Amino acid sequence: MENRISLGLAISDEDLGWAEVSDISQSSADEICSMIEDAADIDINSAERFYIALIVEINARRCGDNARGLVDQTLVTLGDLRIAREAADLLSWTYCLDGFSEEFIQRFAAHVHLLLRRMELGMEVPNPLVETVKADYPFIYDMAVRAAEVIEGASGCIVSEDEIAFLAFHIGGYLSQDPRRGNRIRCVVLYLDYCELGSALVRRVDEVLGNRGEVVLAERVADYSPLQIACDLVVTTAHVDVPSGVCELIVGPMMSDSDERRLFDCVEDVLRERRGHSTAAMLRNFIRPDLVRFSVPTFEREEVIRLLAADCERKGLVGEGFADEVLERERLSPTAFNNLVAIPHSLHPSAMQPFLYLVISEQSITWGEQRVSLVLLLGIPPHERKSFMNLYSDLISALADPINASSLLKSASYEEAIAKLEGIIRHERV
Repeated sequence: MENRISLGLAISDEDLGWAEVSDISQSSADEICSMIEDAADIDINSAERFYIALIVEINARRCGDNARGLVDQTLVTLGDLRIAREAADLLSWTYCLDGFSEEFIQRFAAHVHLLLRRMELGMEVPNPLVETVKADYPFIYDMAVRAAEVIEGASGCIVSEDEIAFLAFHIGGYLSQDPRRGNRIRCVVLYLDYCELGSALVRRVDEVLGNRGEVVLAERVADYSPLQIACDLVVTTAHVDVPSGVCELIVGPMMSDSDERRLFDCVEDVLRERRGHSTAAMLRNFIRPDLVRFSVPTFEREEVIRLLAADCERKGLVGEGFADEVLERERLSPTAFNNLVAIPHSLHPSAMQPFLYLVISEQSITWGEQRVSLVLLLGIPPHERKSFMNLYSDLISALADPINASSLLKSASYEEAIAKLEGIIRHERV
């Protein structure tokens, strides 16, 4: 906004005559704009203030009559809602997720409405976090790319990487608050029996766990027996002997903010390790010896993709047109990250058999604006969506760490590459 105003390209009142906002959203926007004016030494007109109010209206959750958080219907059209529902349904099916809530769909529709309006007005909104989102949350970003494909198909507009990252904020924010409940962590809390310290500790642990886990036992440290109950995690105020494979986290009697952050990280580690062992067991089924290359005759992205896709077609793994599907995904946003790894794939689960084609190249391959030495081409059939989505999620999480990617690059044989991949996904030292 600051750049737009400085260049004399501020929004006009005519541009935004299609919507209304509540008084509280406009008041909030005015306060925000006043702070921006002071910090940036610019004047923000009424239309720009109104645009900020629209963003507040769409993203703020109000109590009272709108306690469910549904969006004012004047901010969306039936077309916006159709796009949002189609995107939500497609994400649910493709990534094997529970259905998205009505609140998410309405908020997503309102975001789509603003996105399309920005495109009509030629308003480019840079997103400084694009590369961060792609590198740190590649699975969420991939979902956003899938949603962008739906928006492009319905509107005929081209959705930029900046806008895709904004879509990722919506999707990631929703999923972080409403994750699937199938793999909930079982947690034991051992407390110091003094005043109300026990109940306070249990309450804070429960808040951090959220929908990712549940407290299955809470008792005094002195009363705990390791064989008492099956669990994944023991949160305790003093060291205790825990069963093999169970994670122990020692916290203070009065849980601090630092303890909460450590607990959150510990829960993430337990979930990743659980998925990792399952995924590692699948690797040899998906990566056959004839699907590993240690050199390629070309070092351009499209040529490499077409080369691998043609080999897969000869092997009966994919049908004609698979390469074009993968290249369409690349057009929306390149699948490379960390200047080391690319995981090209189709947005449609159209493979005949599940596979992962691994290329380890001594000479780097040009991949959009990056250069990569590891290429993992994924083939996803409709009947294997769930297992392959888990594989994809774990692969990109593991290989997002440059240390892991560099270790895999040193592989000189199929067996060595598979062993390293298994170790990386299991979070073992490689």
